[in-house]
Amino acid sequence: MHEVRANTEAANTLTFAQPALASRVRIINTVPVAGSVAQLAELQVFRRVLVSGTTFTNVAVPNGRHTYALAALNSCGVQGPAAGTQAAIGDVTPPPAPSALSASSAASTVSLSWTGVTAADLAGYIVYRRSDDGVWTQVTATPVAGTSFADQNVANGTYAYRVTARDTAGNESAPSNEASATLAVTPPSAPASLLITVPAVGEALDLSWTQVTGAFGYRVFRAPVTGGPLPGDRRGGGRYGDARFRSRQRHALLLHRSRGGRGRQCVGSKRRA
Repeated sequence: MHEVRANTEAANTLTFAQPALASRVRIINTVPVAGSVAQLAELQVFRRVLVSGTTFTNVAVPNGRHTYALAALNSCGVQGPAAGTQAAIGDVTPPPAPSALSASSAASTVSLSWTGVTAADLAGYIVYRRSDDGVWTQVTATPVAGTSFADQNVANGTYAYRVTARDTAGNESAPSNEASATLAVTPPSAPASLLITVPAVGEALDLSWTQVTGAFGYRVFRAPVTGGPLPGDRRGGGRYGDARFRSRQRHALLLHRSRGGRGRQCVGSKRRA
């Protein structure tokens, strides 16, 4: 017997445990408050459809490998152990695995090359990268048509790569051999001649510094005390105005130079105002 009390839900689902091969179900709707009426707006009863014979046809099955399980029930609805089997529909054969993968690094780019495979339905190659956490991450969102790839703007560190082949049906090959590369980009030097100008009026600070040749941009940090810089704004030039400055207070300012890309470690120069 299933009982629901103090129900406030708009819909309820009752599932009967085995054995439950019953011929009828009785629903009693009890209202505890005298004079009130509660009605069922909709009632749906779902019953499992059983196969009576020894054959079954599953239509419109998509391509791929599918697993089926079959179990017998007695007259009380008690289910016995299931038997399983697999069926292959359509193209389920992956292409051969790529080979001879090699990797080299220059600045923040890892260049990969490998020996391709021959398959009539080849869609391309998928590149994977593994960092120190040991997790493989797919680098290419779509298959690469050729047999080379440049992984750009990679942070300093050592990485392992592997490549798979994928066909037009979505079947993916076993991975190629692994190839590793190490990136160690030298941090840029600190910007020089950081100058802070305090205007005669207004709550602002004007910062200027000497341009660094080849710099991608600069980051300005500010904190109430020395040693506690907070993330600030990225600027492309050699001048910056901080309108958030409040007068009659001292501030520590830190300027960082960035070469661009991810994970660049930069050094900076400090001034107080």
